[in-house]
Amino acid sequence: MVFPLRKIIEQYDTIDKASFEGALSSFSCQKDLEVQTFLQNKAVDFENAKQTSTFLLFNDDASKNGVLQLDGYFSLALKVFSFSADISNRQRRSLSGKSEREVPAYLIGQLARDDNAPRGTGKELIHTAIQYIRNAQFYVGGRIVYLDCKDALKSYYENYGFRYIQKSARDPQLNQMYLII
Repeated sequence: MVFPLRKIIEQYDTIDKASFEGALSSFSCQKDLEVQTFLQNKAVDFENAKQTSTFLLFNDDASKNGVLQLDGYFSLALKVFSFSADISNRQRRSLSGKSEREVPAYLIGQLARDDNAPRGTGKELIHTAIQYIRNAQFYVGGRIVYLDCKDALKSYYENYGFRYIQKSARDPQLNQMYLII
């Protein structure tokens, strides 16, 4: 079951805070501690500032037994995507419909599964994130989805249709991958 963090924040006075906080604090992603830290220390602040929308994937089987077990999460945002100078006008036009250096885009800012989540959780997270973006696209337009990932995850995202476009200007160790929707 995917649940928006925003709804939890809005209903914080009526939920079992200990269970929710326990689910967040027990989330573990040893392959990328940055995504674990984001969820545990920054996601609520980003949500309150309306910088991102974070969605939590709770384990259905555990939920049936009254246990909140977080299998994974993803965060979405609207951002300006900046093409590097070596991306040609023609390529920018083919990707975004414009030859401009900056275009609006959907960002999958964070996406992670818990170390103990069942097989297929990552796939479910990616498909759900893209579906949520397609729903937003219906109302506000847009066509580029992008994410930043380390080299080790590049082929993983390629399996879901993402393609490499450039290194991140913010962090040259990150690859910027895109998907046209």
